[in-house]
Amino acid sequence: MSETKKAHPLVSDYWQHSDELEHAKVHSFRIANVSRASDGIKSIARIVHNSLSEPEMTGAPPLGRSTELALMYALECLGDYIFDQMEGMRDTAAQLAEFDRAREVSRA
Repeated sequence: MSETKKAHPLVSDYWQHSDELEHAKVHSFRIANVSRASDGIKSIARIVHNSLSEPEMTGAPPLGRSTELALMYALECLGDYIFDQMEGMRDTAAQLAEFDRAREVSRA
Protein backbone atom coordinates (compact mmCIF):
# COMPACT_ATOMS: atom_id res chain seq x y z
CA MET A 1 0.00 0.00 0.00
CA SER A 2 1.64 3.21 -1.11
CA GLU A 3 1.49 6.28 1.09
CA THR A 4 0.56 9.44 -0.78
CA LYS A 5 1.94 12.74 0.44
CA LYS A 6 -0.75 15.34 0.96
CA ALA A 7 -0.22 18.95 0.03
CA HIS A 8 0.49 21.48 2.76
CA PRO A 9 -2.76 23.06 4.05
CA LEU A 10 -1.66 26.55 2.98
CA VAL A 11 -1.57 25.49 -0.68
CA SER A 12 -4.49 23.07 -0.79
CA ASP A 13 -8.08 23.34 0.39
CA TYR A 14 -9.02 19.83 1.51
CA TRP A 15 -12.66 20.76 1.80
CA GLN A 16 -13.01 21.42 -1.94
CA HIS A 17 -12.29 17.88 -3.13
CA SER A 18 -15.28 16.07 -4.59
CA ASP A 19 -14.44 12.82 -2.79
CA GLU A 20 -14.78 14.43 0.64
CA LEU A 21 -17.99 13.92 2.54
CA GLU A 22 -19.85 16.95 3.83
CA HIS A 23 -20.56 15.12 7.08
CA ALA A 24 -18.18 12.58 8.55
CA LYS A 25 -17.63 10.53 11.68
CA VAL A 26 -14.54 11.41 13.68
CA HIS A 27 -13.26 10.42 17.11
CA SER A 28 -14.46 12.90 19.71
CA PHE A 29 -11.07 12.81 21.46
CA ARG A 30 -9.54 14.50 18.40
CA ILE A 31 -12.08 17.31 18.63
CA ALA A 32 -11.21 17.71 22.32
CA ASN A 33 -7.49 17.77 21.42
CA VAL A 34 -8.08 20.58 18.91
CA SER A 35 -10.15 22.47 21.48
CA ARG A 36 -7.36 22.23 24.08
CA ALA A 37 -4.75 23.28 21.52
CA SER A 38 -6.92 26.26 20.61
CA ASP A 39 -7.03 27.28 24.28
CA GLY A 40 -3.24 27.01 24.37
CA ILE A 41 -2.91 29.26 21.33
CA LYS A 42 -5.18 31.88 22.89
CA SER A 43 -3.21 31.78 26.13
CA ILE A 44 0.15 32.13 24.42
CA ALA A 45 -1.15 34.96 22.25
CA ARG A 46 -2.35 36.80 25.38
CA ILE A 47 1.03 36.33 27.11
CA VAL A 48 2.91 37.70 24.09
CA HIS A 49 0.42 40.57 23.71
CA ASN A 50 0.84 41.54 27.35
CA SER A 51 4.61 41.37 27.05
CA LEU A 52 4.61 43.58 23.97
CA SER A 53 2.42 46.11 25.85
CA GLU A 54 4.93 46.45 28.68
CA PRO A 55 6.21 48.51 30.39
CA GLU A 56 3.58 51.05 29.26
CA MET A 57 0.62 48.99 30.47
CA THR A 58 1.55 48.11 34.07
CA GLY A 59 5.16 49.11 34.45
CA ALA A 60 6.31 45.49 34.62
CA PRO A 61 9.31 44.53 32.53
CA PRO A 62 8.47 42.77 29.26
CA LEU A 63 9.50 39.20 28.62
CA GLY A 64 12.88 38.82 27.01
CA ARG A 65 13.28 38.31 23.28
CA SER A 66 14.29 34.68 23.73
CA THR A 67 11.14 34.00 25.76
CA GLU A 68 8.95 35.63 23.12
CA LEU A 69 10.68 33.58 20.41
CA ALA A 70 10.13 30.40 22.42
CA LEU A 71 6.43 31.24 22.76
CA MET A 72 6.20 31.83 19.01
CA TYR A 73 7.80 28.43 18.44
CA ALA A 74 5.23 26.92 20.82
CA LEU A 75 2.51 28.37 18.59
CA GLU A 76 4.13 26.73 15.58
CA CYS A 77 4.22 23.41 17.40
CA LEU A 78 0.55 23.73 18.33
CA GLY A 79 -0.24 24.47 14.68
CA ASP A 80 1.57 21.28 13.66
CA TYR A 81 -0.33 19.38 16.36
CA ILE A 82 -3.68 20.68 15.13
CA PHE A 83 -2.72 19.72 11.57
CA ASP A 84 -1.87 16.19 12.75
CA GLN A 85 -5.22 15.95 14.54
CA MET A 86 -7.02 17.11 11.40
CA GLU A 87 -5.19 14.50 9.34
CA GLY A 88 -6.25 11.86 11.85
CA MET A 89 -9.86 13.01 11.59
CA ARG A 90 -9.75 12.91 7.81
CA ASP A 91 -8.17 9.45 7.80
CA THR A 92 -10.75 8.09 10.23
CA ALA A 93 -13.60 9.61 8.25
CA ALA A 94 -12.24 8.16 5.00
CA GLN A 95 -11.82 4.69 6.53
CA LEU A 96 -15.34 4.73 7.95
CA ALA A 97 -16.77 5.98 4.65
CA GLU A 98 -14.97 3.16 2.79
CA PHE A 99 -16.26 0.65 5.33
CA ASP A 100 -19.82 1.97 4.89
CA ARG A 101 -19.52 1.76 1.07
CA ALA A 102 -18.22 -1.80 1.26
CA ARG A 103 -21.02 -2.76 3.62
CA GLU A 104 -23.63 -1.29 1.24
CA VAL A 105 -22.12 -3.18 -1.71
CA SER A 106 -22.15 -6.46 0.23
CA ARG A 107 -25.82 -5.94 1.12
CA ALA A 108 -26.79 -5.43 -2.53
